[in-house]
This record gives sequence, structure tokens and C-alpha cells, in this order.
Amino acid sequence: MPIFELEESQAPEDSGGDRPAFKVTIFEEDTIVTGDLVGIKEKIAPYKDDDGGEIKKLEFTFRLPEYNNQRMWGETSLTFTTHPDCKLRGWVQEILGGNELPAGFRLNTDDLKDIKGLRLRLGYRKYFSKKENKNKEINPVVDVLHARSGGGSGPFDTNPF
Repeated sequence: MPIFELEESQAPEDSGGDRPAFKVTIFEEDTIVTGDLVGIKEKIAPYKDDDGGEIKKLEFTFRLPEYNNQRMWGETSLTFTTHPDCKLRGWVQEILGGNELPAGFRLNTDDLKDIKGLRLRLGYRKYFSKKENKNKEINPVVDVLHARSGGGSGPFDTNPF
């Protein structure tokens, strides 16, 4: 039986010594990648509304299997209406296969877990992180598109309406 001795790891210089650096792929704006929806949670945005009040958002977390399971995030407001510009309705509609959702449709975000094979359109943003004291680049998810096969692999692969 092999014997292993636990050695202290040497963190790469660019990780600040806290943890090993993770290779993150940065994509050009409007790149389409395939990802799996792994979580949705309500969060409070780090910015305030015009009156100084909190802004609540829904944060969607996606995993990119083709890119070492790299995580990507996108967010929508909590507004869920039939208006053509409603981002939450548009994303849910695409996650569920692209079919129009009828007025009165009830959404339970728990039903959207582990939807695989979604196409994600990425944005690109460069900013200075005061916390880390360095320039950073990110790719927020700006749009969700249903899988080319007609729907993700999840609980709503067929049109329930």
C-alpha cells in the first residue's frame, strides 16, 4: 500500500498566497458558449437605486463543461411579466426550450436546476478591483438561448402547454 506524506503547497505568485490560481478563459464580447445551469439565487446588488434603496436581483450560475467547468454568472431583475423586454421571462422561456410562456405561468426556480446544454451569450467588462488592487476582466452572461436541439436536458424538455 502506498504511503503519502502531505506537503505544504506553494501558491503561485499571482494568487496572493491565499489559494492556487485558477485558469480562467476570457472571451470576446458576444461569444456564444454552451453551459449548464447549476444555480439560481436571490441577492442584493452592490449598488443602490436612485433613492438609496437596495436592489434585489436573481443571480444565475452556469458551468462550462468545455472550459474546465469554469463558472459564469448572469443576473436579472425580479420582475416577471409578459413585456417583451422582461429579461427574467426571456431567460426562463429560453431555459425551458424557447416556447412562449402564457400569462399566469408560475415559476419555481428550484425547477430550473441542472438544465444542461444551454447556449450563453457573453458580455465583456474590464474594471479595476479596489479590493484586489488590480485590473480585472470578466464575462457576464448577458443572454440565455435554448439548446440548438430544441431544449435543454431538464424537467421541461417538451412543451407542457
